[in-house]
Amino acid sequence: SKDWWPKYIQDEFDINGRLYFVSGDISTNVLLMMYGVYYNENLIQNYGIENPVDLVRSDNWTMEKFMEMSTGVYEDRDSIVGPSEEDFYGVVSCYWDIDALYHGAGFHLVVKDDSGEEVVKYADELFTDIAGSFIDKIGEWVKLKDVSLETDAKHGNAFAEGRAIFNINAASVGFSLRETDVDYRAVPIPKRDVAVQKDYVTCLANPYSLYGIPSSSKDPECAAATMQVLGYYAKELTTPAVFDVTLKGKFSKDETMMDMWELMRKGISFDLGRVYHTQLGGLCDVVSVAAAQGNPWANVTTPLSLKGKTRLMQGLNSTLKALIGE
Repeated sequence: SKDWWPKYIQDEFDINGRLYFVSGDISTNVLLMMYGVYYNENLIQNYGIENPVDLVRSDNWTMEKFMEMSTGVYEDRDSIVGPSEEDFYGVVSCYWDIDALYHGAGFHLVVKDDSGEEVVKYADELFTDIAGSFIDKIGEWVKLKDVSLETDAKHGNAFAEGRAIFNINAASVGFSLRETDVDYRAVPIPKRDVAVQKDYVTCLANPYSLYGIPSSSKDPECAAATMQVLGYYAKELTTPAVFDVTLKGKFSKDETMMDMWELMRKGISFDLGRVYHTQLGGLCDVVSVAAAQGNPWANVTTPLSLKGKTRLMQGLNSTLKALIGE
């Protein structure tokens, strides 16, 4: 109930009335790993593109708008056939950052099973045309030359060198951007549809910390008290240093960008599918790989319901049921 354990933790991590792990102010990376969309202010003006901050404030910052603004600007700036390290792009990122777009659209991978049959389950939207069409649309978008998805550290170079309008990245990239001449700004991950999505949702990149108390603890009450103290002082001392001094101070170009960090922080969300990524056979890679490879979502969801994935989910539920004494 303490405010250094945010409400979204209780909403999304509650399992049969219990919390088995917590995070929040106690983990600095909950702030530094917030996904957002960085953009080059000068290029926005030069290309006559709508200002992303204005779109956020008018509640018109959507994935469709983002794709429209980043398309049709690719420039081949060398003699190499096809996209290269010297070319100009609409947006640069890495394929695994596509997760941020999926979760930013309000979709989940794994949720609590309120029916009582199991503890957790695959989110229903995974198997719907709504999520499928959204992922397929992203798949078509990333095939364009305007979009560059690198698989290593190079994915941020084009933006840092002023050769890309947008960059999907974690907040922490601000450490390196500060050393460049790019007049950058940042906004939340765009919504899927303002008609069905009320708030901007901020997915977290890795790594961030989750804290728990093992059942074998010799003094769980003392451990719990220690965690509360850590949480309290993190809220009082660490979070101001990371959020106010670093993100809102050193990383921000103006008060407008400070407001955007506040909005991103307000929308921080966890997903049980990301937490249990390993136990579920690398589940969070499913969306990003499908979109990056242009694999139709209908071809992906069928294997999800086959024995392999079902068996993994059953194994996870067995473990969770043992923890809660069922």
